Amino acid sequence: MATFLELFPIKGRGVTFTCSVAHGEQVVAAYLAAGVSAETLTGETLDDEREAIIERIGQEKTRQLVVIDCASEGFDLPELECATLLRPSASLTLVLQQIARAIRPVYAKGFDLETREGRHAAIQASGKTHAKIIDCVSNTLCHGIPELDHKWSLESQDRKARAASKTEDGETLAVRQCLECYAIHPSAPECPQCGHEHPVKSRIPKARAEELRELEKSERERLHRES
Repeated sequence: MATFLELFPIKGRGVTFTCSVAHGEQVVAAYLAAGVSAETLTGETLDDEREAIIERIGQEKTRQLVVIDCASEGFDLPELECATLLRPSASLTLVLQQIARAIRPVYAKGFDLETREGRHAAIQASGKTHAKIIDCVSNTLCHGIPELDHKWSLESQDRKARAASKTEDGETLAVRQCLECYAIHPSAPECPQCGHEHPVKSRIPKARAEELRELEKSERERLHRES
């Protein structure tokens, strides 16, 4: 709540993804207690009520839409300026779909998003150029961020390839988190947000760590035999 209010103290709308109905209700209560108007949307919400809720957030009468098992796809409200991730997920597709609810641009009326016709250029109606993603469950550290060139395949990635792309903690080596401003960005020597230089200490891929452990184990066994 504090992070959202810091980013959008007076106005601004967001969507928050939670784990369950009970969790969602707790989050709505916390938003309301902080003075942020919020409503819950679930897969069981009736169509008429759903449309009314979306209309209220579209008019900014509601500032936070707290969703449970819906709105990850097939949900279009590009006026949203923020997505908050409170639901951990092992699915890259789901995480990207959730983030996409906020990063959609707002196009001017008269521009057809599907055919790209009706205007000479894609004009953003509200001046929206970016959105804020508040990741409280390390989904982006595990899967990466939308800017990355994600490789898609019908074939599952083998164990060695996965181990070579992840750390022992399950974080992808393609991104890292700044310890100063906490931004998550593509791996680089310094943070593009605040300029903080990351320590030289390398992050060991899981595959390399497993090799080191095997060597240590075999070495101990050898020493044991020789003793």
